[in-house]
Amino acid sequence: MKIATQLSILALLALCISPSWSAQIHECEDQLGNRTFEKHCPPGTKSLSTKNYTVKKSKEGPSLPSLTMYMIPECEVCDEMRKDLSSKNINITEKNIKDNGELQQELKIKTDGDLRVPVLIIGEKIISGYDAAKLEVALQQAGYLKEDSNTASAE
Repeated sequence: MKIATQLSILALLALCISPSWSAQIHECEDQLGNRTFEKHCPPGTKSLSTKNYTVKKSKEGPSLPSLTMYMIPECEVCDEMRKDLSSKNINITEKNIKDNGELQQELKIKTDGDLRVPVLIIGEKIISGYDAAKLEVALQQAGYLKEDSNTASAE
């Protein structure tokens, strides 16, 4: 009986010690009615509500690689790629290379000197231009899509 009690306590502790992160966020309002979300309400504001957010570390395996799209404004092909990714509920980081020499140099290094856009970086994989079928395969290989589905996989 003593061993069963000890095992029960150990099991309970294991559940309570699972890796997690939490934060308390306050919705704050100043005298003019402007609202912000802060860790602590600044002086001169009042807290309207508070929420606790907890994120437990996923046990489903490695996280998905980041996606970065190099683009320029008023680029129809860039817009098509963005729309395709958005329809699959896939978020990307966009880098506008127009009039930005530093980002242009960054892109040149990744693409062996090519400045054509769009360029999508999925982890270490580089996809130049937009081809819906090739993009779908690359997203499946990276774990963003299930093999026979057009919807993003859950994290």
